Amino acid sequence: MSNYTVKLTPNVVNLASEGGLDSSLLNGVSLQRTLNDIMVVDSEGNRKKVGRLKDGENFNDIVKYVNPEFWNTVIDTIWLYPISDVNSALEDIRISDPSMVEAGNKIIFTDSDKLYDFFAATFVKTATSAGGDDDGYSLGVGTKLQDLGNTIHLELSSGLRMVTWRLVRQVTPQSEVAVGGNSPDGTIGYVVIYCDWDENGSQDPTNLNPTDYGFEYGDPLRVVPVTSDLDYFN
Repeated sequence: MSNYTVKLTPNVVNLASEGGLDSSLLNGVSLQRTLNDIMVVDSEGNRKKVGRLKDGENFNDIVKYVNPEFWNTVIDTIWLYPISDVNSALEDIRISDPSMVEAGNKIIFTDSDKLYDFFAATFVKTATSAGGDDDGYSLGVGTKLQDLGNTIHLELSSGLRMVTWRLVRQVTPQSEVAVGGNSPDGTIGYVVIYCDWDENGSQDPTNLNPTDYGFEYGDPLRVVPVTSDLDYFN
């Protein structure tokens, strides 16, 4: 992630030809102090536009999709984490890791190993509740998911966000996709909509393999929002 600060420079104008066009003139210098819009591009090529920024105002290049109605699965298999399994793993971690902090929709850990222990424990819970299948609640490419509005962030005490889960309902039966998973129709659970397994402060590229960083059960990003309603982190 990159952070930016607006620093505007007043423009000198020609009073004879342009003086009547600008209502914020003082001795031939425009006092207009608002940046109408600017396009920024992050390290992965994602673009966003921010606007109406005052002098000295800060912004960054993180793109946020706000309240999509649906998500689609892409690239490869993804996994759902039912609420009951997340809650069960959370109950266990409250006992095993007293340093863990819950703050609103954030679960905060002192280091990435402890965060991953919770993530992996959640996957093991799903493997059991799914009937003992090591695949847990898997979904094939082309599965449509209905957004249910709840988010959980897994973060480090340093402030680094490593994972964001979003609550969804499975819409597409796995029998209707080319290579289906084993998640039952209508399953409700969390999916990963943001991941930073390499801990560099930005969304991992889709070809990053979490196992390369020691996170065997870590999920890469495999969903995209189906929405035209975009907003951004500021």
